[in-house]
Amino acid sequence: MKKILTTLALVLCGLVSLNAVTVSGVAGKYSGTLKVAEDSQNGSIIILPGTEANKVTLVLPDFDFSGLNLGDIVVLNADFASNGAISINHFPVYISALSERAYVTINAGSVLNGNSVTLDLGIEVPSLGEGFLPVTFNGSRTQGNYQMPNAGFEDNWHSVGKGVEPNYWHSFNSGTGAVVSAAQNNVQLNESNEVRPGSTGSKSALLSSKYTNYFITKVKANGNLTNGQINAAGTSADDGTKNFNFSDPSNSGFNTPFTALPDSFVFWAKYLPADGNVSSSENRARAHAVITTNAYYKDPEDGGNYSSVKVADAERNYSATASKGWQRVSIPFNYSSTVNADNAAYILITFSTNQNAGGGTSSKDAEDHIYLDDVEMIYNHDLTNFKIDGTNIVFNNGQATNNKPFSDEKYNCQATVNGRRSDAFVGYDAANECVVVYTVAEDFATNSSDYKIYKVQMAPAEVTGLDEVRVQQQAQKVMINGHVYIIRNGAWYDTLGKRVHPLR
Repeated sequence: MKKILTTLALVLCGLVSLNAVTVSGVAGKYSGTLKVAEDSQNGSIIILPGTEANKVTLVLPDFDFSGLNLGDIVVLNADFASNGAISINHFPVYISALSERAYVTINAGSVLNGNSVTLDLGIEVPSLGEGFLPVTFNGSRTQGNYQMPNAGFEDNWHSVGKGVEPNYWHSFNSGTGAVVSAAQNNVQLNESNEVRPGSTGSKSALLSSKYTNYFITKVKANGNLTNGQINAAGTSADDGTKNFNFSDPSNSGFNTPFTALPDSFVFWAKYLPADGNVSSSENRARAHAVITTNAYYKDPEDGGNYSSVKVADAERNYSATASKGWQRVSIPFNYSSTVNADNAAYILITFSTNQNAGGGTSSKDAEDHIYLDDVEMIYNHDLTNFKIDGTNIVFNNGQATNNKPFSDEKYNCQATVNGRRSDAFVGYDAANECVVVYTVAEDFATNSSDYKIYKVQMAPAEVTGLDEVRVQQQAQKVMINGHVYIIRNGAWYDTLGKRVHPLR
């Protein structure tokens, strides 16, 4: 490998905004084809808001340089203008794979415009020798299904049979099975204008249990809402072989493709058991979410062996609140130890007015009700453990201190994050002598606010490695490797006035 100056022209094609570009508007993940000389590979970049206002942080994760993985390249606080132009000069980046510092320059003309990003970078790596390596990146903003469609039940309540259903959600009205027509005589799903506290929407879903006439028998059917399809084929409510919700990859319109790996499943509910007894063990509503492979799945499983297709499972039976008001219900996903999570393909969700089929208040015409609002998948990205040279760092509101002298090349940093697919990126802020840790959630691609910043303020840096210019300590300016630095009161500054350490 003989290269000292590497210019990266990263171009991500897409729509260009004619309005002023904001940091939040360009934050996100971008993926595409990374071309290094004649070599093409899949690659990505991440744009994060900087730790300073109106600046951005650029991450090249697991950057591969001519077959050698150089790890994460984190460029903190590049200048960002309202027209999308970004720039930074000679930013130090320590490359642990080479045990040396490189310098990154984002050249004038680099522009971020939402889905369109054009970057021109230079990376100087002293040990790689003389040479020039062109690198291009062509791709687009990363997309993905991280949340349920119509999760707030706001969109397009439309007529189905004798009732209504919101887009992507279903009840008995669109069900199938030998006796579903009897259940369809009773409307068990309604559009409601009652919403949870703090909602920005105006609608919720109202589920109701109903007694249904099957020939000469009255059978209680729970209020049932699912993103899959209801199968009603048995006159006994608890006959799980005939009455169930199901997701089938071939069942168009009644399945939800889903490849993400959330940590928990959250929704808002207002549960109203008919007899008003919130302490009764019988009065428990049910919520169940299952992430599956590309396979058929039914709920309840009724003794079937679905262990080979279940990636993750989240289930809870919950009671009404004492005031029978709104509550936020959070249910963690339990992931299979035997099914590869990378095979996640679909999700099936079930909401029911009771934990037991046909359960709830025993009075024949009494109805249990549940208002449902704002279903959400949660992606954790808390920094649960961080070490510098083996020492645990304790944060308070994202801030910590450490008595080691600042260095952007001597630390061994280890970060642990609690999300299944969350990332941690470590950068070094030489101007402020601190270590910066970004934690990024899996859904950052579509939710650019799903990140956190942690800072460790280090002790003042030790001045080392300056022998070749020590005789110039009294000079006002020093030139090293073609760059001008200013020495003032023993500290080094670049020409923009930022404190730097060019030789350490």
